[in-house]
Amino acid sequence: MNVEKIIDNPTQIIALTSLSRDEFELLLAPFSEEWYKWFKHYDFRLERRKKPLAPGQLYRPTKTLPRVDDKLFFILYHFKNNHLQQDLAAIYGMDQGQVSKWIKILEPVLARALKNMGALPARDIGELAKLFDMRQRDKQLPNSKPQARTLSADATDRPALFGTAQKRTIRLNERALYSQAHRAESFFWTRRK
Repeated sequence: MNVEKIIDNPTQIIALTSLSRDEFELLLAPFSEEWYKWFKHYDFRLERRKKPLAPGQLYRPTKTLPRVDDKLFFILYHFKNNHLQQDLAAIYGMDQGQVSKWIKILEPVLARALKNMGALPARDIGELAKLFDMRQRDKQLPNSKPQARTLSADATDRPALFGTAQKRTIRLNERALYSQAHRAESFFWTRRK
């Protein structure tokens, strides 16, 4: 995949990452900084290095995703399109294990970069309202868009099931559904004879 060519095509970069070229480049600087911080101290087995990498070693390209913009594009493409790891492996010319490893490495790097930019998504409505008010007052944001008058939240909220009683209830419901389907199937087969 030729990332440079995709970045230069405004339609393709938006379709594949949901970011414009300017937004991608704005995110690239903090992502690059976080990548080099991580790579200096950790290896691809996700283990801390005994000795941090020297600058000459730190800036060498990696085999499968050589440049930092390739890494950023890879993780954004993964999040936007939610491909199977086998699909990404075929697209990028690596195996599924390497794709899995890159996702595990790049996901927290991207999260830290977004956090440093102050661009992490809000996790609840109170946090979203506070973020909305802060953005309305702050006119120093780069590439700021006209101020909005309303706030729209589009999400699906469902309770997280952590208790054993709730898990047991789900298992019983699934078992009941399976039993009903099985009974209907066996009834169907017995009636046909």
